[in-house]
Amino acid sequence: MFCLSPCKDTHAERRPPPTPPRRQPTPVAAPVARAAVEPPSSTRWYANAVAALVVAVACALLSPARAAGVAAAAVAIVLALRGPRKRRRPSRLLTPQEALFAAPLAPPDDALAAASYLVHADATVDPAARGWRLAEEERGVGRYLRDAAGGGRDAMSVGTVNASAAVVDAACRWYPDAAEKLASAAGGLAEGTAADGCMGAWWAVCSSAPVTIEDHRDAEKRRAYAEAREKWKGCVRPLEDVLEKHAFLSGRDTPGRVDFKQFSFLRFAHDYVFAAWLDAEFAAELDASFPRVADWRGRMAPLVRGAVSDDTETAVAITNLHLINRFFPQCVPLLPKRYQELVDAYGKHVPREQRLEQLHAELDAEPVMMTKPGVYLIYGGLRRHDSNPDQPIEQCCAFSAFAAACLRHANIPYETILGDMHRKPAWFEKRWFAALPESKSATYPAVVRVLEDGTSEFVGDSAAVVDAACKWYPEAAATLASAEGALTDGTAADGMMGSWFGVASTSPTCIEDHRDAEKRKAHADAKEKWRDCLRPLEDVLAKHAYLCGRDEPGRVDFKHYSFLRLAHDQVFEAWLETAFAKEIDETFPRVTDWRARMATHMRGAVSDAEDVTCALMNLHLTSHYFTKLAPLMPKRYQALIDSFAGGDEEDGDDDDEEEASDSPPAGGTIQFCL
Repeated sequence: MFCLSPCKDTHAERRPPPTPPRRQPTPVAAPVARAAVEPPSSTRWYANAVAALVVAVACALLSPARAAGVAAAAVAIVLALRGPRKRRRPSRLLTPQEALFAAPLAPPDDALAAASYLVHADATVDPAARGWRLAEEERGVGRYLRDAAGGGRDAMSVGTVNASAAVVDAACRWYPDAAEKLASAAGGLAEGTAADGCMGAWWAVCSSAPVTIEDHRDAEKRRAYAEAREKWKGCVRPLEDVLEKHAFLSGRDTPGRVDFKQFSFLRFAHDYVFAAWLDAEFAAELDASFPRVADWRGRMAPLVRGAVSDDTETAVAITNLHLINRFFPQCVPLLPKRYQELVDAYGKHVPREQRLEQLHAELDAEPVMMTKPGVYLIYGGLRRHDSNPDQPIEQCCAFSAFAAACLRHANIPYETILGDMHRKPAWFEKRWFAALPESKSATYPAVVRVLEDGTSEFVGDSAAVVDAACKWYPEAAATLASAEGALTDGTAADGMMGSWFGVASTSPTCIEDHRDAEKRKAHADAKEKWRDCLRPLEDVLAKHAYLCGRDEPGRVDFKHYSFLRLAHDQVFEAWLETAFAKEIDETFPRVTDWRARMATHMRGAVSDAEDVTCALMNLHLTSHYFTKLAPLMPKRYQALIDSFAGGDEEDGDDDDEEEASDSPPAGGTIQFCL
């Protein structure tokens, strides 16, 4: 269990250490009341000042570098001038139950959904990182929970909902539909059965397992181990009884809360520990004694996909080493050496080029996650640094942003797979040309729909992606449609992509271009053509809140905003034509206001690391399409991307550990970097 709240006890160092052998319980993250201020200490600050002054004198007399003495003297003076510091007495930490009901509840919000994905979707992060970035995940969850609760440090107390049962209870209150889906039917397994003691029962089995020959010969220890195993069987029997009558423990044809709860413990104890190394004979006996439970476990395994790591071998190794080191050190002789060897292999130095090659090889294979039924949006992005396999891919493609925004707004369930625009995976190009053989190249976005029978459909091109989604989910068509009198396809605005390309390609880059009347005219014509694209938008917005003619955005809004965001925000306004961008804002005030409102609707469909994506996209454009504009490109873009290059590990440079982002891709998408 980890804490989602940033609140820290700054006085932990003044507490006495826990009395062995009992472990000090981890403090529950909870709202901490304002601490009472103690009277200032009259000696502590003074002692520090005197000590620093003594050091200053010594340095000044003995050190050849008199500057050190001067610096120490300055510290002494600062300490003296600051005076006594107030000490705070920490308030009592609330219990999990008190914290749950005292904390301000977060409203149903996409940010909270994103936080939930971040916690549970360990299997779908960058294969190079393998998903083991707990510290970064905590930061990301904290940020989203803070946003969901309305902002501010105090609102972070929503992070105190960290006991597993409390998390599910809170989620069911925030999303009432979830309660019905997770509930048990009459006759299903209920709370309060013997199965609820799973955790303690398997713990007893591990702690009493015989390790040495003396343990096997000791009748009392053998009896304790037998009793522990019998207690574990007592936890499994209620499950077998229910499964004799029902497909799942919930008493329904689909799994419920009680299924996921019991399977989590069974998977951990039976698969990770008993069957893996501790007592294989006992595991086999359990499978034979409880055949319905064994069958149910087999059916539950694919249903927790995405909530657990898909690298089972490594997860088992890490988990068992953690258990042995923290809780069952007496079991070290029983643990297979392969676990430590596997983990040690990750610590060995592998040259960056080799890791990058390995990453590309992994990503050339079709993602395993696409074997699960669902809709998968292949979203075009750029790795923060092409030569650094440890850097993530950011969402950059404007066409992909349009498709993602439409799917999100229409409440179409989908998962995002990020594809590198500089190196398209082999599986993606193979699927693209199989579906679109007349295409000159594979481009983003695309969507893959996997059906229950394992077959899948591949659709490429942003407009086709949205069309297909509306066909698969008919209610989405009405949500995204335009009303009568609103902007529709076929207007001058449809030439937006070509128009802004015309502005960029004709921009003067040297004094000769500015002096050339023909080039000036070409650039002026291109800018006028861009204005022509905006006039239909301004006209519609004079009558309606959105381009679709309704009170909420539609497909046509997301389409035009995606291009405007790229052209106006990331190119014209950012560096290429700031004066022209300002003129556009003043000439088309309704479009300017609409753009500001649309930005909030795009959250989750675009990266929240705006500075990084802007730099990546502009460097991509100047290197692939507008090479002549390179002299105009601000140096800060290349400097930012260079900062993600990292260093050469062989030279001892740790720059490769550059942090990626304080938050995951927003909007509940799962990052499986391609």
